Amino acid sequence: FFGTAPSWLTPNVSCAVVDVTPSCDPGTSACTRRMAQLGAFRAPGLLLLLLLACLATCAEAAQLIFEPSTMDATKFDITNRWSTLPANGTAPFLMQHSLVELAGSLAAFGGWHAETARGTPLISGDLYLYDLFAGVWGKVDLDPDNTTHPTPQGRHSHTAVVYNGTMYVFGGESNAETFGDLWSYDPGTAEWTQVDGSKWATSGSPPPPTKGHCAQVLGDTMLVFGGLQSPIAGAQTYSNTLYSYNFVSNAWSTVPSAASPDPRAYQSCVWYTNTSKIL
Repeated sequence: FFGTAPSWLTPNVSCAVVDVTPSCDPGTSACTRRMAQLGAFRAPGLLLLLLLACLATCAEAAQLIFEPSTMDATKFDITNRWSTLPANGTAPFLMQHSLVELAGSLAAFGGWHAETARGTPLISGDLYLYDLFAGVWGKVDLDPDNTTHPTPQGRHSHTAVVYNGTMYVFGGESNAETFGDLWSYDPGTAEWTQVDGSKWATSGSPPPPTKGHCAQVLGDTMLVFGGLQSPIAGAQTYSNTLYSYNFVSNAWSTVPSAASPDPRAYQSCVWYTNTSKIL
């Protein structure tokens, strides 16, 4: 997708496989097919990837069992080498969470959470920070009663982006309920704020409740593409609509294009600054 001229195209792609990669069980957000659910932090010549809770999943007696096997933090550099990062403190066991670079830390929010080696899966509403310089994990202490400063409901399959030093979380799912709300988190005050009116409607044409989408920031806007949408409770449809949210005007709009990719969900998207494209 060209940001300067709204249009989609299918690029020619060649792939190379690195010799050594971290081991990972099926279902983890760090697996190749789910890389965007994990997130990435780009430093000069370095791509930091956080392998949070390589989780194996299986169905036993119609119950989903989560078995965390690792909670390693690893980095992958431009020489195609993986290495383990220091990870002091309490690291979370998560999958289908969001991860962004925020004020010198990796911020992991939401996802499926299992605190025991073999426990009942829980949907997390917690926010964890990994200090990239100190190599230390920490859980952000928020209002325990959710009254003075309300926090977003726990969720998975949402997206998080950063604009002007603030993290924005959109959509996701919890207990078969799909969300269409938009929240912001200010690391300076350690407070969440629900963007005015976003739970029901903002000005313009907001997306219906959506999960499994992808999102990227372009200038003063957040672009949201694809996902499973629930315009009517209990119904889900795959989307190929591209939505734009303007942070300044608090307005949603749809982005017209002559051609669009097929409807899809749980895909990834990245902004390639050198060519002003979203891939």
